[in-house]
Amino acid sequence: MAQWAQLNGPPGGSVGDIVSLNNALFVATGPGGVFKSEDQGETWSSVNNGIPVNENIGNLTEDNGALYVTVT
Repeated sequence: MAQWAQLNGPPGGSVGDIVSLNNALFVATGPGGVFKSEDQGETWSSVNNGIPVNENIGNLTEDNGALYVTVT
């Protein structure tokens, strides 16, 4: 049986969405933006190029290897 374990992040508020893409995890937080982990959630980096500061991220969607972000 799988179990949850608390990890170190990501920073930026509550997580609204999670997407797995190309062996990486992406999470949408509000109002922190989008964060990426390439080590199963041990560490996170901000990937907010082009996203306005302090915007709430609504949804993350993957399509043909591209990640799309909804800003609310």
